[in-house]
Amino acid sequence: MIGSIVRFAALVLAVTAFTTHTAGATPLQRLLVLDFEILDTSGEPVDHRAEHARRLRLIRDSIAQQLADGEFFAIVDRQAVRVELDAILARQYLRTCNGCELDLARHASADLVMLGNFNKVSTLIGSMEIAIKDANTGGIAYARTFDFRGDTDAAWLRAAQFFVEELRRSAGGQPSNDETGRQRD
Repeated sequence: MIGSIVRFAALVLAVTAFTTHTAGATPLQRLLVLDFEILDTSGEPVDHRAEHARRLRLIRDSIAQQLADGEFFAIVDRQAVRVELDAILARQYLRTCNGCELDLARHASADLVMLGNFNKVSTLIGSMEIAIKDANTGGIAYARTFDFRGDTDAAWLRAAQFFVEELRRSAGGQPSNDETGRQRD
């Protein structure tokens, strides 16, 4: 059953991800990209919260821009739900809000909503988990966890790029990188 749902979601993404806004064409699905969050279990003595907050915004915005540029989705302006989102984030994480992300997406007139979480295990080991959910049903349209190495802007941006490439692959598109992650000539 879950395999069928995943295949159906991939088919839906394949049909919509490469649609362009031309006369008579099906419009792109509207995606609300919410704030990314971090769980830092590294135990490092240095406080990296400000640096990580900046990187989380960088990654969120980079992914949204890449998805918009690649005509995967029509990205919804987060300002439509900024006040509600800030109120939620003041008291809890999005990953524990019991579906508030779906309410935010519907309020912003989005078809889909994206959540992202980083888990920092150490300075060298991290992972990025991203889920795209259907705003009406709450069903998972896409979910994936990626491991990466390094706690730098470059490492986080490579993880974001890898996510976009994997989403393109799952939707049937051609990646711009080979299987090793190196740029093609």
